[in-house]
Amino acid sequence: MKKITFIFLLVMLSGLGFSQDIDSKAKALYESGTQKFKEGKYQESVDDFTAAITIRSDYQEALLGRTEANDKLGNNFQCMEDLDKLTKLYPKNTDYFFRKAKLKSKIGLDDEALLDYSQLIMIDPKHFSASYERGILYNLFGMYEEAFMDFKKCSELKPTAEILYMLGVLSYRLGRDSESVNYFTKSINFDKQNKNYFIYRAKANNRLGNYNQAMADVKIAMKLSPEDAEVYFILGTTYQYLRDFTSALAALDKAIMLNKEEFDFYFFRALIKTNLGSIQAAIDDYDQSLKLMSDKMDVYLNRGNLYMKLNNFDKAEADYTKYLELNPGNFSLYQKRAEANIGRGNFREAVNDLNTLIEIRSSSAQAHYLRGVAKLSLNEKEEACKDLTKSIELGSSQASDLIKANCN
Repeated sequence: MKKITFIFLLVMLSGLGFSQDIDSKAKALYESGTQKFKEGKYQESVDDFTAAITIRSDYQEALLGRTEANDKLGNNFQCMEDLDKLTKLYPKNTDYFFRKAKLKSKIGLDDEALLDYSQLIMIDPKHFSASYERGILYNLFGMYEEAFMDFKKCSELKPTAEILYMLGVLSYRLGRDSESVNYFTKSINFDKQNKNYFIYRAKANNRLGNYNQAMADVKIAMKLSPEDAEVYFILGTTYQYLRDFTSALAALDKAIMLNKEEFDFYFFRALIKTNLGSIQAAIDDYDQSLKLMSDKMDVYLNRGNLYMKLNNFDKAEADYTKYLELNPGNFSLYQKRAEANIGRGNFREAVNDLNTLIEIRSSSAQAHYLRGVAKLSLNEKEEACKDLTKSIELGSSQASDLIKANCN
């Protein structure tokens, strides 16, 4: 009996010694991997960590070490695999969730990163960095209210100029302009050297109609950054709100001289030139803006309107058609295109557009009047007179002379 017990103990002890050998070997490989990492031998470091993990699949330090070495090698998906393992092995470790979420954002998996940040925040509701990064993603997705709530939490945990600035930007995007001015003011109290804080406060004050306060902020921004194109752009828009179009034009000229690749600069300069009566020069700016961004429907609308002023009906019709391709739900453009087609002498096309408009807005006096004009030109006198009469019933007086001349 004693012999059997001795043999059993011997086997147990030998097994324990074998396990300890495995652990010591894994530790030695881990330490080797760590040393090679410090020496910048990242692939060799990965190999050692992998060997250690092969011995102990739940070797936390080796998994983390391999993650960091693979990160240095740019092996993002290998990093992701190890971070997935770590978050499953240690589901309360916020650092692993944060690393995984950051990596997912880095490789373009922002929707998954958002979920990881949310899970992390459930574990630690006061995790500043997770709330901050999730706020960044919500802002990226256009979820401004959700982003605002995350940055609001950050401001309660650690108020900084940057956090208060982001709260101001989000308030501005949500249309809460008075609130945004307050946040920008708070950010300025933290840091009076950041021109962006003054620029955004100026933009918010412009929307509130506080043009003089906006101008004061722009002037400060100009002192902080005297050769900044954006500052001159905001200066120009502020002058525009003040109806000082000459000064606005000079500011936009300067902005474009500093940056010739910004769509908004040409678009707003075209608006200013229109107000100054420089129609062809405004068209030239719209042409340039379309070279930068060809899918901006308002450019086609505005340029089409200017072509109508020049009686260039062919180009106006082309611009209105392009606008409708981009925004077919704006039915008022069918009337504008009809007017252009009447100018071109394409009366049937005009009637077709007006038919579309009247189906939606049967009470439009102008649509009935224009259709009557077009039908008269097509010698459809009876139908034309019905439309002209209808336009008068709807409150227009334009058709009176045409009715007298053609409908009695």
